Amino acid sequence: MDTLLNLVQGFLNIGAVAMLPIFITIMGLVFGMGFFKSLKNGLLVGIGFQGISLVITFMMEAIDPVITYFSSAGSSVSFSIVDVGWASLAAAAWASPFAAIVLPAGFVLNFIMIKLKLTKTLNVDVWNYWHFIFTATIVYYILLSGGFSVAVASVIGFIVALAVSYLACVIGDKIAKAWQEQFFLDGTTCTTIYYIATFVPINWVVNKIMDLIPGVDKIDINSETIQKKLGPIGEPAIFAFFIGALMGLISRQSPVSILQIAVSISVAIVLLPRMVSLLMEGMSPISIAARDFTHKKLDPNQEIYIGMDIALAIGDQTAITASLLLIPITVGLAFIMPGNEFFPTATLGSLIYITALGAMSSRGRLLRTIVMGIAFVIWHLFALNLLADVCSMVMNDSGVVQLAEGTRTAAFALDSSINVIIGLIGKLLGWV
Repeated sequence: MDTLLNLVQGFLNIGAVAMLPIFITIMGLVFGMGFFKSLKNGLLVGIGFQGISLVITFMMEAIDPVITYFSSAGSSVSFSIVDVGWASLAAAAWASPFAAIVLPAGFVLNFIMIKLKLTKTLNVDVWNYWHFIFTATIVYYILLSGGFSVAVASVIGFIVALAVSYLACVIGDKIAKAWQEQFFLDGTTCTTIYYIATFVPINWVVNKIMDLIPGVDKIDINSETIQKKLGPIGEPAIFAFFIGALMGLISRQSPVSILQIAVSISVAIVLLPRMVSLLMEGMSPISIAARDFTHKKLDPNQEIYIGMDIALAIGDQTAITASLLLIPITVGLAFIMPGNEFFPTATLGSLIYITALGAMSSRGRLLRTIVMGIAFVIWHLFALNLLADVCSMVMNDSGVVQLAEGTRTAAFALDSSINVIIGLIGKLLGWV
């Protein structure tokens, strides 16, 4: 088992940027494309993914003074829950005794479910399998705390991991059309379970509530209407420039820093969609080949979606705009929410992933996307405070982080709706 785990971890340690071209090339060969065509498409996908990562990193480094200003503004407030970072959650997941077999077993299950027509989604988002495994790891340690044996807890944890991996495909099926229409990502869907299992339902509730408010359904603010109403100022590059400048002014930056932030935001809002387009230039032939292969080998009428990372959606201009506007709102909510002991520093840099799903659910309407983002932040802070004891138990018992007695921890991605349900059950049973 240790050998298998080392092989799996070694494979994943290659990283998404290098692993994507390998996966896409293999998929192209399986689906009947030639080697060099498959390799070209794989490289385009990898280049696009790397481009997205570089642009996001560039943008976050540029607005770091803004984030630092907001976080230091709460120096007199006690935020006692320690942010251990999502990487610690992933490390705890891969340290579980059943982790090594989840990845190959998940692929086998996925192919069986496609063959049986129980899903249309082929999930290649392998670097995010840790989400499935971490949920199962929570179950594992809660069961151990409840007196179950390691063997029983491991088997149940393994089953939970596979069930969550299948759920990702089921939800991927449900959101595929909206995903493709909003982001022009033909033949794909999103299978990053943390996001789709948590924030798609939240967004659905927000939409329903806003539909009940008279006049709100007539408010249709999106990137196109902004450009039309504001004229030249509404151009994405110029509009982003002014948003960046406003953020710099609010956070009392120097004139030079304000200019740097403004230009950087403008760069990001222009480059991100182009990086996604490059990625999709490589993905589109693979999607077509997957469909043709399925028609020949399985069923002429069976449709296949390629399950991908949420990162494909962050080039959306509504998502970018909403994520920037949500930074001060998120900070404000962290200070005023009753009982909150967690400051969401890492969350501020990840808001764009949340607003991407908001843009999808709202069909690109900015106001709704912002309201959905606010609903996320409220959920996020509530869930992290609720699950701090659970996270601390997993960190300690897995040996990933050794904590002083009484220290409570949390991290971005802990607050999955599935994790919250499991954590609540553990608390009700007195096992946490």
